[in-house]
Amino acid sequence: MKPISLALHPTSALAGMVLLALVWVTAAAMPSQGSSSTRDVSAIEDINSVHPRDYVRFSGSQPYVVPAGKILVATAHGFSNKVSGGWARLSVDGVPRAVVQSMVASGTTGQVSGMVGLPHPGVVAGPGQTVSASASDEETWGYLVDA
Repeated sequence: MKPISLALHPTSALAGMVLLALVWVTAAAMPSQGSSSTRDVSAIEDINSVHPRDYVRFSGSQPYVVPAGKILVATAHGFSNKVSGGWARLSVDGVPRAVVQSMVASGTTGQVSGMVGLPHPGVVAGPGQTVSASASDEETWGYLVDA
């Protein structure tokens, strides 16, 4: 049996080192997974992937403070019980983030709900932020995700 001689070709070794360096630079430029500063709530496309215990619903009579370690994604806002239509405003830390118009068909009697879905991904509020409505008869629906 003939002995096998292994020799490292200098050009191949150099090309391998350049490729390895390129992979390291690319990997270093990627954001770390799970970082709270880069949490992308718009990645939650399917509302069914949110656990029911994370759903929140609160009225405008009491501002809602987002719990520590959580992010609130408000998905709908409007009037919980209103005789006529009107404008409902949702604010985060006092800054208006969504204004929706709830309309009631003419000729209807009694009280109706006027919830309006917010565009995807909704209004997002971080840990410790205060979410409030402009009137006590307004209501907000949404869910919490980990920060």
